[in-house]
This record gives sequence, C-alpha cells and structure tokens, in this order.
Amino acid sequence: MKIGRRNNKLNNAGISLVELIVVIAIMAVLVGLIGFSLSLLTGSHARECAQKVSAEMDSTKTGCMSRFEEYMELKYIDTPDINKGIDRKGFYTVRTVKTINNQAQSADIINSDPVYKYVGSSKVKVEITTDSGSTYTIDKDNAGESVVITYDRSSGAYKKATFTSASGVSSEDYISQMQFKSGLRTYTIKFVTDTGKHSIEN
Repeated sequence: MKIGRRNNKLNNAGISLVELIVVIAIMAVLVGLIGFSLSLLTGSHARECAQKVSAEMDSTKTGCMSRFEEYMELKYIDTPDINKGIDRKGFYTVRTVKTINNQAQSADIINSDPVYKYVGSSKVKVEITTDSGSTYTIDKDNAGESVVITYDRSSGAYKKATFTSASGVSSEDYISQMQFKSGLRTYTIKFVTDTGKHSIEN
C-alpha cells in the first residue's frame, strides 16, 4: 500500500518549471517561423514601402501644383541621424520645396529644409526601369544610389527623373515603372508620364 501511494504522488506532481520554460521557448520559435513565412508569402515589407512611396508622390504632385516647385528623392540610408529625423536604417523619401518669396520685391526662390520620412525597411529592394530601358537598383547594397521625382507645375505631368549613382554621377530619364521586392512578392508602381498619374500593381 505504501508503494502505491508513493506512485500516486509521483504521477500527480505536474509540470516542472524547466519543462514549462522549454515549452514556452518552443512556442516562441514556432511563432517566429510562422511570422517569417507569412512575411515571405505576402511581401508585407514591399507592399508597405510601395504604398508609402505612392502617397509621398501624390503629396509631391500636390505641392508642385500649389507652390513654385517641389522634389521627392527616394534613397536608402544606412546611417541614422536623429537631427534629420532619421532614426533607423531603411528607405526614406526626402522632400524639398522651392517657394516664391512674396515679401521680396523680386520673385526670389526660397529652398526649404529637406524633410525626411521613413517609408521602408532594409528587407526591400527597389528596381527602377526607365523609358529607355535602363535599370537602377536601390537597396542596402546600393545605399549611395537615389532618384529624384518632380512634376510640371502647369500640367502635373512627370518631368524627367534624376538618378544619382554612389559616385555622384547623375543622369536623367523618364520612369516607366518602380518595383518593390521583398520575399517572394513584387509590387510595382506604373508611371503615366503625360498625366503624372501612377498605379500600384502586384
């Protein structure tokens, strides 16, 4: 009888603290793997970056139509600078406005300070194709590359974009599309030069 009672106590001992920690650790790993797999399948980073860049382009066009001139630069920044509002590595749009000084007797042009806005993580790769067939890549491996987009003030049409290489060499061309790639998905912004309109496709 004594042996039977001892076995009963052992069977009802429950889960030890070490076993509980092991189970929690396994669950955390599984949740992480599921999240990573979903990110690969949905391309959430690419979608978010494309949507934010699209919104910034719309705002830039509105600014161009209402002010003297406005520019939007897209670039990858790998060195945070809190003074500029750059709090992490990733893709940023840099918007600069030229306004006419109505206070002056002449129409002096005033350049505003550039405004930096985070639009995408380092997991995204941006590939830009021009009307002439050239391709430019901006990502963490091409952090020195950038593209500047602006619009015609009177018509709202796209002007030629300015591409700048890591070495500082610049060239101009019209953009036909901008692809945002992450994981297994690609989101594409299609440009319509004459109207200054664009659309997102996937």
